[in-house]
Amino acid sequence: MTRLDFLFRTAKVALYVDGTQKYVGAGFDRMNKESHQHNRLLSMGYTVVRFKFNEVLDVATFSRKLFAQAPQLKKSCQKKTAL
Repeated sequence: MTRLDFLFRTAKVALYVDGTQKYVGAGFDRMNKESHQHNRLLSMGYTVVRFKFNEVLDVATFSRKLFAQAPQLKKSCQKKTAL
């Protein structure tokens, strides 16, 4: 398995931040492992969201994409701040 960048268990959301550097020298093996892990997370009921590195640097882009693809995470965050 490969390492996820972020995992929100209660909301069942997994995040990857994709950059080119992590594939240098790893080639297809790393991509195959990530693909296998992606599919396994989906089969476990997780929403998987992938970001390009530059998307993470822009807070507006990051939050818009994250909450559009994983609205359950926004609900989970709102519950915690309401406590």
